[in-house]
Amino acid sequence: MNRPRLGALILTATGLAISLVGCRTDSELNRFDQSWETALSETSCLQWVDDMTAPERFAAAAELLLAARDETAGFPTDTQFTYFMSRITDECRDAPGSRVTDTSEAIFSDLESQLGN
Repeated sequence: MNRPRLGALILTATGLAISLVGCRTDSELNRFDQSWETALSETSCLQWVDDMTAPERFAAAAELLLAARDETAGFPTDTQFTYFMSRITDECRDAPGSRVTDTSEAIFSDLESQLGN
């Protein structure tokens, strides 16, 4: 392969890699954007289950988990966010008249006591 073609190939591959990383970063950030317009403190469990989309529930669960955690605990993993969201969803199905914030606080307290924190 001659040098000009090799150089063009390397530049193309580098550009593609930078584009893919940039897209991933935007996507990663966007999943924490909340489009749910009702304050979470005013959101009922019925709304959580019936009205919120999965991305809205994920962003809300992230917001609630980050607010409840000690700042020194580090940033939660996707698995922790998803688990917390699933627990809220399960509890909200059983108690649709409850507020999401009350439900999330009870779940977080339960998780803390299980972990011994």
